[in-house]
Amino acid sequence: MVYLRPDQLSQAYDEIKRNALHGHCTVAVFVAPDADALCACRILVGLLTDDFISHKVVPVAGFAHLMRAAQELINTHDELRSIVMLNCGGITDLSSDLSLREGQMIYVCDTHRPIHLRNLFGEDATATAMVDDVEDMHSMIDVYYNSAGDSENGEDDGNDEFEDEKSGDNEERYSSQELHRAADGMIRATIYSVFSAIQRAHWDRRLRRQQNRHIVSDYYGRGLTRGKACAVQLYMLASELRRASKDALWWAMIGLTEQVANDQYLIRRYASTVKYLRDELARLEDELASARTAMAMQTTKRHASTHRSRREREFMLYRHWSLYDAMFHSRYVATRLGIWSEKGRGRLLNLLAKIGLSKRQAGELYSEMDPTLKHKVQRRIIEKAGEYGLDGIQFASFVRMTGYRGCISASDAVHGVTALLKSDRIIASKLIGANPGAANSNTAVDANQSWLRGFWTAYDALARPNLLSFGISLAKSLRRTIVRQAVTIIEKRAVRTLSNFRFTVLRDGPDLPVFTHPMTASQLALFLLDAMRMTSKKRMPFLLAILCETKDVYVVIGLPDDASQPNGPMRGNPFGLAFDECAQRTQARVLHDNFDMSVIEVQREDLEDFVDHLHASLPALPMR
Repeated sequence: MVYLRPDQLSQAYDEIKRNALHGHCTVAVFVAPDADALCACRILVGLLTDDFISHKVVPVAGFAHLMRAAQELINTHDELRSIVMLNCGGITDLSSDLSLREGQMIYVCDTHRPIHLRNLFGEDATATAMVDDVEDMHSMIDVYYNSAGDSENGEDDGNDEFEDEKSGDNEERYSSQELHRAADGMIRATIYSVFSAIQRAHWDRRLRRQQNRHIVSDYYGRGLTRGKACAVQLYMLASELRRASKDALWWAMIGLTEQVANDQYLIRRYASTVKYLRDELARLEDELASARTAMAMQTTKRHASTHRSRREREFMLYRHWSLYDAMFHSRYVATRLGIWSEKGRGRLLNLLAKIGLSKRQAGELYSEMDPTLKHKVQRRIIEKAGEYGLDGIQFASFVRMTGYRGCISASDAVHGVTALLKSDRIIASKLIGANPGAANSNTAVDANQSWLRGFWTAYDALARPNLLSFGISLAKSLRRTIVRQAVTIIEKRAVRTLSNFRFTVLRDGPDLPVFTHPMTASQLALFLLDAMRMTSKKRMPFLLAILCETKDVYVVIGLPDDASQPNGPMRGNPFGLAFDECAQRTQARVLHDNFDMSVIEVQREDLEDFVDHLHASLPALPMR
């Protein structure tokens, strides 16, 4: 496998075009179930369609599903030439897991880090990875080959002791057989000098090998992080091919904003990417303005979309909610004001009063507020936020205005699409009593069909405002459920503080099925982590276990102590490595199959032993 910078992606796309066969499906696109991957898929599918390249989009739920589906297509489709993986495949050893036919290539665009080094530097030249951290990858080339090369030649650490003994035996043999024959002291000194040089070279080689292995071990031990958003990289490809569009740019904005919503971003990278997208927006607006005709301008007023760079507020879906509900259910605002207590709810009402809103006005839909009052509220919020510890209440983002349909932000789109992804028909009916296409709602569907339906609904919602509106309604219901459950856990003091991390278990409750989805469980864990950080001086990692009764397993999520720090850098999450080590030590029955390796399923009976060993092993792992 080789790796390409984002500005070199056109090389990979040119290879896909050259390998395309007329009239045959030669490209398979495997897509992870997250908003960033969906947006990247939208951009790529648009490019393939414009070039008349037949392709197949395959949603994949986890590593096992990815490998099984990919190998099945490889074995059954002789015409398949190009396999594209979006936000999946990067952190597993593809050369060992897949058996490619001659002429087939794999292209990986995955934000998950660390990327498996064999995917980047292995001898398999049938795959290409797109990475944005090129300098770090380039520095690992010599380290990887020097750490692995000697082992491949049979000179690993297991043989070092044998080689030392062998060298010592040779030296002793020469001493007994040759040195005693030598009458001249100079000959004896020369022989000793030669063997001393051999021994030094051997130890130097061994030391370098150990140092390189330590560097490789440290690379994997940094923990789980994220690279540049996959949708942004695919947009850069479209721009390099001079085929960028406003829709593609909007999807790139959504992909970038998902990392903000899930605290998966680095401040410097986010700022530079926002600047890049702003420049692209200005460029596209200028091009469209120069090409617009009078007829097109009349159509634009009702149907065409306009994009703007804006400072977004940390209020959950406030354009589609009341300001009170948006602030009450915002993780950033709720955890800093402590809305689980009467005092915290009073602080929220006090803040609203200071910005000029009565309780009745704050409970009205924001979209129906008087425009003059809206402007006043936005200005006063910024003035008063610091008094309540809400200094980071704004972040750079983007909005889309579509004719008379109103305004939607990239953050709104992320919440809407993600809600559709993580809610099957049963949960959607439970939350808001409806679901698109629910005419056959009485028909029993298995879990696989259910999540696939959610995937394709979310995919369609990126281009269909009515579906996205439904997703936003579902997102509001999900957020109410998450905050309600978090408040219950805090009020019951159900969070245990161990010496190395905080831990809570969710075993029952009317909303239990909602939280068995990893993305919903992660949002609950992030809320609780933020709440604990606000109420305790000691910052500790957080572990959440949620019972899935249908599988008889616990869904376990681990977060580092500063994963949700909005104004600091994203740190590596060590729980993925810790989960693997604990599973091996305890022989617990686990399923570590999620693309987010900080999520694991543990058999119900094995949870206690698993957590005990995790508690003992976590201090030995790097908490970066």
